[in-house]
Amino acid sequence: MLWDNGQHYQRRLNKWSDEALYSTIMVPKGQRSSYTEDNFIFLKKGAPIKDKPFKLELNGNDLVKITHGEYELQKGTEYDILYGRLVIKSEFLEKLNRDEFGEVATVTCHFSAGVPWDISVYSYDTPVFEEIETTRNRFRIPVEFKGDLLATMEALYVKGGNAGPNNWTSYKQFGADFDPQYERGYIEILPEFFGEVKDQEPIRLKFHFWSGEVVEYTITKDGVKVTGMP
Repeated sequence: MLWDNGQHYQRRLNKWSDEALYSTIMVPKGQRSSYTEDNFIFLKKGAPIKDKPFKLELNGNDLVKITHGEYELQKGTEYDILYGRLVIKSEFLEKLNRDEFGEVATVTCHFSAGVPWDISVYSYDTPVFEEIETTRNRFRIPVEFKGDLLATMEALYVKGGNAGPNNWTSYKQFGADFDPQYERGYIEILPEFFGEVKDQEPIRLKFHFWSGEVVEYTITKDGVKVTGMP
């Protein structure tokens, strides 16, 4: 059983948001798919490229091959399996064209049973946030994402304590309190968030990205007006 709030299956379009999830669910009875603990690699501009290890969950299967498009990676030189971990080696990653930010490659792991598993490779740099002053109903922080992807956001009052809805935690709800728009170049802090914060009490937002980068940003609400600065 899959309990879905509309995130996974679009009922009006009769379409799955992630076809790979559907394929994994529908694997024939008696089989299990294999996967790694993460499905991405982030390569920072100007930083040395290192081997990327992943915890590998084979679930009784064998790793048959790894491909990048039509190219098959060479075991031992471009990838390896060591002590239950899949290692994508720097020798392969250094061959990728990283002239632009964003996804630069997808490598696919093929197993003896179950569905294939994709690992996306991104070229990125630390995201850059800009100052803004606007209203709580349209608070959109200008951001140069530089190829990175937002994982989550924390909100804490500078003087102490969690800010925003569900203040038993500092972590806010993706899509309900904040929403990144990569192509438009901003992160919107939604009106529902501001409905439960104090006036004239600075809030430190911590944006956690999938690369591991954490960017802090300070906002202050004063009535309907909200200001923000890095």
